[in-house]
Amino acid sequence: MNDRKSDSPSDVSGGTLDGVLSPVMTILMEAGPDAVHLGAVAAAAGFSFEELEETFGHPGELLHLAWERELRHEFDLLVSQAVQIMSRTPGDVNVDPRVGQRMRAAVHLLVVAHRFDELREVVPFDVQRILYRYEHDAMDSADRSTLRALIGWLVGIALEPGSRFSDSLQLLKEIGWTPGCWRVVDGDDEVESTPPVPLVFDEVGEMSQEILGACTRIIAQGGLARATLLRIARMAGYPPEVLYGLYGRQEYLVGHYLKLVLSLLFSYRRFEWLMSAPAVAAMRIEVWLQPDVQTRRRALLECVLASNFHPHLASAYSTAAEEALMDQRLALLLHPELDVRIARLRFLASRQLTLGLAVLEDAELEKQQRVWRPFLRVFLGVSD
Repeated sequence: MNDRKSDSPSDVSGGTLDGVLSPVMTILMEAGPDAVHLGAVAAAAGFSFEELEETFGHPGELLHLAWERELRHEFDLLVSQAVQIMSRTPGDVNVDPRVGQRMRAAVHLLVVAHRFDELREVVPFDVQRILYRYEHDAMDSADRSTLRALIGWLVGIALEPGSRFSDSLQLLKEIGWTPGCWRVVDGDDEVESTPPVPLVFDEVGEMSQEILGACTRIIAQGGLARATLLRIARMAGYPPEVLYGLYGRQEYLVGHYLKLVLSLLFSYRRFEWLMSAPAVAAMRIEVWLQPDVQTRRRALLECVLASNFHPHLASAYSTAAEEALMDQRLALLLHPELDVRIARLRFLASRQLTLGLAVLEDAELEKQQRVWRPFLRVFLGVSD
């Protein structure tokens, strides 16, 4: 036992690493990255806290162990599934539901990688290598962009709470997806003077722009766990007792904030042209990929990640999602020619696509211009 204490993570025996890795993976999948603490893992693995602390030193090393031993491969599998979708008909694509939970854990580490030195030093480079290996054989920019969009879609499905790969693949069957279908759509969509929807949070009730801004910066930098009432009040310039009087508990403030953030992603009123103009859909997606919205993008992704593990936040997520679908259903009453079921699937897919591309944008080292319209013209469609 004393020998183990003096080892670095790379020198510890394989059996010992496996004994640590198993509880790390369990905690990751059941409670998320922020629940991976040295004490919890030590107790589950049968070590003392001191032993694990001397061996690993920081929770980031445990997350890196999970990425290196398990989750890098899971991300590779996810990308390979996007390749299958691109090259086959939906009936030929096999998505194993047993790996879904592990793929979700891999995507969760992509979201938090910027917060941990041990992940930030490795994960972006691994992501870059994996994406390049699958994308470099694509024939032209349309193929490369289509593959990237499909990867982003699966990443978004893995991040969004409650989504299942098998359910989402139904969209491809409904729209008649075939290899190369993005190449055979005629025409181009002209959209005159349609600026992207600005990412400005609406001021609602007692949640002022100062509180919104403080929540955004704190959550983007350190996740939901750091968004305490005291820290938010300090950054917003409010006396702490004001926020305690308004919200009482951290989860109520964060839940309120989460609904406001998700309204930027979900609101059908903001994205009312989404079903009729793929060019506009591209603008709506790309606005989340701009460098100047990195803080808001990270806050969004952290909120979606947290909603997988906290009941109050999960309720806020589902409420915002249902309100958006209600907006869409009301809007579709004005367009009886549209297939409501397919329009709903496309609306949900556009949200997942935006989330996934935002994750990849944050994780990728080398940024490239993408041509989204050929893919979106098929994937989101004009009408049916």
